[in-house]
Amino acid sequence: MKKIAIIAAMSKEIASIKNILSNPKEQDGYIRGTLNDKEIILTQSGIGKVCAAVKTTELIDKFQPDCVINSGVAGGVGDNVKQMDIVVGTKTVYNDVWCLEPNAYGQVQDFPLYFEADTSLIEKIKESDVVYKGLITSGDKFISGIEGAKNIRKLFDDALAVDMESCAVAQVCYMKKTPFISLRIISDNPLRSNDNHQQYADFWGEMANKSFAVLKNLLNNI
Repeated sequence: MKKIAIIAAMSKEIASIKNILSNPKEQDGYIRGTLNDKEIILTQSGIGKVCAAVKTTELIDKFQPDCVINSGVAGGVGDNVKQMDIVVGTKTVYNDVWCLEPNAYGQVQDFPLYFEADTSLIEKIKESDVVYKGLITSGDKFISGIEGAKNIRKLFDDALAVDMESCAVAQVCYMKKTPFISLRIISDNPLRSNDNHQQYADFWGEMANKSFAVLKNLLNNI
């Protein structure tokens, strides 16, 4: 049986993911269940890079999973990315790191600028399930308003989504030599709405469990 770890930031995300598991049981901050022949370990990290890094380290050290999936919501910053779209992060980068030259903006010194997702996991995602594949940026700031979104695009013109955890999880997995991928559902996009705060609030009322179908399909295919 393969052992797969899933980490999400918020309780609302955890509740939605828990619904796709069989026989979920909670113990010591972890939810353990199954999906077909896979053992699934689900945990909530909390919001932000530090929480994500600490929980990912703990998760890998405690359970030695075959891979780590970071799942949840993100803000859209791609021109065509809209609410409820699915973004698969083929790579992640920090949008709030600057270690001076010769490092690139977003690069932690002595680490790569981009943390790449595991190619075998990407290949197991059905094309019909995914709207976009590409770059997810992470930083300790909720991107509010059109100027915030435009600033992200000035830094990384190919960015599709922005969150507060993916790159931190990816960096820990890189250091721990554990395969990683990030799947994100878009909650709002300041470039496509005059009020992304309201768009974000509405998202939680409209989001159905089927929004996590791409995650379930990936788990079935691993």
